[in-house]
Amino acid sequence: MQEVLIAQLAGLGYDGFEESATILKAYIPEADFSDIELNKLSKTYHFTYSKSIIKKQNWNKLWEANFAPVQVDDFVGIRADFHPSFTEVAHEIIITPKMSFSTGHHATTYSVMQMMR
Repeated sequence: MQEVLIAQLAGLGYDGFEESATILKAYIPEADFSDIELNKLSKTYHFTYSKSIIKKQNWNKLWEANFAPVQVDDFVGIRADFHPSFTEVAHEIIITPKMSFSTGHHATTYSVMQMMR
């Protein structure tokens, strides 16, 4: 049912979704939100909803500021320039965190670094 609802909401302008077993969070620009349209969908698909306005912020900047260092055993440490240096690793990689560049957090990147060892 969530897939059908997501398709319906996307048609109304919702452009971000978070799914769990019992909750679907859908995001839409405030100017595009319509109680009328959402009420129609809730009657058709029998769900209740709540709404809140999320303050505008630079999500990339927020993500970059919360970038946590990654350590792969005693082989390599990956950190941003604003983190303290690693002391017990053979190699250290300093990355300026950006959404378009790997930070070492993905399981594949982490596993490849383990294999490089």
